[in-house]
Amino acid sequence: ETVTLTVNPDYAYTLGTTSSGSVNIADVSPVNVTVTATDSVASESGDPGSFTISRSGSKTVPLTVSYTLAGSATNGVDYTALGGTLEIPANASSASLSLVPLADTTVEASETAVLSLSARSTYRVGNPASGGVSIANTGP
Repeated sequence: ETVTLTVNPDYAYTLGTTSSGSVNIADVSPVNVTVTATDSVASESGDPGSFTISRSGSKTVPLTVSYTLAGSATNGVDYTALGGTLEIPANASSASLSLVPLADTTVEASETAVLSLSARSTYRVGNPASGGVSIANTGP
């Protein structure tokens, strides 16, 4: 689409040599992001879990996606600390995030880590917006 602005003459001002201008508006598909727990079972014995964050729409530039972590497992205590953002590279439709459990000596039930996408101005959160990984205990 093209928008043209033209300034009409008026006694309150003097027009220069250019009295109009045009702007082309490019149609850009909105970017939607979703998350899937692509490996939803992990264990303290060295078996990581994983999430895949995918996008639809324009892929011409990298996209930084924000997320939060919740559940009964604690970030940085029960699994290697995750920072809350993941970059999907330019021309890629997805990126993976590994959840690496940390072994401990505490006998406990399985715990869960739930990743939920956070809204940003650069994308819309689609469905599914969250996914979970279960971490099996391998205590003493």
